[in-house]
Amino acid sequence: GLARAVAGRLARHGWRADVGPGGHGGADWRIVLWEGGAPPPPGPGATVAFRLEDGAPGPGGLAFLRRCFCVLEPSLAGVGRLVGAGISRHRIHHVPLDGGGGGLPFWLDRFLVACHFLDASHADRMPPPLPPGAREVVLSLPESPARRRLFLRDHPGRGPVFPGLRRRPPWVGCALSYRALARHALAHGVRRLTVMEDDVLLPPGFDGRMGDVHAFLDGLGDGWDVFSGVMARVERGARVLAARRFRGIRFVVVDRMLSMVLNVYSERALRALASWDPAAGGRWTNQVDRFLGRRAGLRAVTTLPFLVGHRADVRSTIWNVGNGRYGRMIAGCERRLAGMADAFTGAAAAGGREGGGGGFGASSTGGASSS
Repeated sequence: GLARAVAGRLARHGWRADVGPGGHGGADWRIVLWEGGAPPPPGPGATVAFRLEDGAPGPGGLAFLRRCFCVLEPSLAGVGRLVGAGISRHRIHHVPLDGGGGGLPFWLDRFLVACHFLDASHADRMPPPLPPGAREVVLSLPESPARRRLFLRDHPGRGPVFPGLRRRPPWVGCALSYRALARHALAHGVRRLTVMEDDVLLPPGFDGRMGDVHAFLDGLGDGWDVFSGVMARVERGARVLAARRFRGIRFVVVDRMLSMVLNVYSERALRALASWDPAAGGRWTNQVDRFLGRRAGLRAVTTLPFLVGHRADVRSTIWNVGNGRYGRMIAGCERRLAGMADAFTGAAAAGGREGGGGGFGASSTGGASSS
């Protein structure tokens, strides 16, 4: 059954995997299928617990799980119980027994990539458990159940939900997730993909407003790369390339962007995300938003005020800090962009242009800059 399926998957990756009551005596690792009750006795190598019991573990069980290298948990409710019992979510890996629509191999490989048993490049060989033609995706870590629960409560029916990939440091796992989504979209002919993270706050009438956004982007042809629903910071040297109103919404185009809370990616941006390389730099240069947001010739579209909000009552899954710290950053970014857009519009009016010469294209000269 399950034991042989797990062993078979490990064997496909080139590991010797024995199945039995005690495992192989010389094993470096053992995966214990634990149904609750008395904890298993210590065994050879480090232990990974695959928890199969229903309900919360007792004190003895918790002590056993805390000694394990990590815990594989089939149910989202079980993930929440383990986190509530004080087991770090970094040591918990959701592995649903029904495969979650993508099959047990995806979930086991997700765990193996997260723990560096498999190279990060293996993520490219893990087909995401998503419909082939998905054009809007929610990115959410099942190991952060509170965030997902709040999102689904406030925004029911959105999806499908992609279980984000994990890797240390966490910003690498985040970028691997976007690379996987971009490659999946391109492989299935999707040329415009909306990705929302599960700490986004969607305003009333969001779908109607997004219809206006897509109509505006349609009018730009290939003159845009990313639409950003909210930005956390105006990067140094950022410049406004164009500004105008459309269907009562103030749109602005800038040549820098920094945020992934809710973005719409063009085919060009998807190809860039699909090319992200974990070995290309460190956190200050290769985080996925910096990697994309500083690309030469970038044309990032946003609205003023920003289209969506950012939930303050949860924690960042990358930096493990409260999201509340981002509220002031977002408000300051919005004010700064508004000032830059006002300056751009004023200069355009003084020069006899409407919305910045050449219509709404991304010119390489002129524009208001941020210093």
